[in-house]
Amino acid sequence: MRILRYRFCNILFEFNTDIDKIAQYMDTLFGKHADVSMDAASVRVIIDGQCNEGFITLSSAFHTTKKAMIQEQNETYYAILNVETINAPDSLYYHFAAPLLKYSLKKRGFLYLHSAGARINGKGCLFLGHRNAGKSTLSLLNLLHGGDFLSDDLVYIREQYAHTIYRPIHIDPDMARNLGVGDRVSKEDRYLKDEVEVNYYQEEYHQGQILREMKVEQIIYLQLSDCEDLRYQHILNSTKKENMLLEYIGEEVAHTFMNLLELPHSTLVWSKSATYDFSLITRLIT
Repeated sequence: MRILRYRFCNILFEFNTDIDKIAQYMDTLFGKHADVSMDAASVRVIIDGQCNEGFITLSSAFHTTKKAMIQEQNETYYAILNVETINAPDSLYYHFAAPLLKYSLKKRGFLYLHSAGARINGKGCLFLGHRNAGKSTLSLLNLLHGGDFLSDDLVYIREQYAHTIYRPIHIDPDMARNLGVGDRVSKEDRYLKDEVEVNYYQEEYHQGQILREMKVEQIIYLQLSDCEDLRYQHILNSTKKENMLLEYIGEEVAHTFMNLLELPHSTLVWSKSATYDFSLITRLIT
């Protein structure tokens, strides 16, 4: 059984697995191994490729799909992965790493947001919005203009710092061509969720611009002109924000959210058919 240790969100995660390709995918997602062989792990995860009696007797799973099941018992997480169908780091991200991090970090006071994160003109910004609001497009635009990239999907936040694990930018192939990087996206490795987007492996082209964590200094809400509003809008507009947040995400995580609401905010509404002008974004950075 291989032991893989990573420092993420200042928490030591330990993964135990004897599945070689899963170990390789974990390195892609989490980066370099932590040099802390003597330290006790805060989060311990045991990964198996098949169901056995030990797993069957565990308490009910908190995450189950056709590709993965994750359970918790006595502060240890147990995962059964369908290794035949998890055939890329992307798949491991969605079916295993993201749900595990959401669950384990929320218990430790972290807020997770469906958000892009980027450093623009030296300032750490979160781009919040629904799917297809432009988070990935803006992430790629920022990279191409020399900015730093954190994430175009999920960030984990505590004490005004956002953290993430690696995932390639998912971009519409026509948009990639319009931005002049149509030759950089993977033609064979299409985004598995709906097969209408392709992967842009930003670390191949922007080594020095990829972040694992960033201080959040501003929030920008993205909204397409023909799209419904931000998913948290009912909270943001409420006169009872704090009480709603406590019910929604719990006391410690709500504290992080309330701190974010004190940061400068702005809204960008645009049309999907418009030519994206990066100056629209830079003018919003205060």
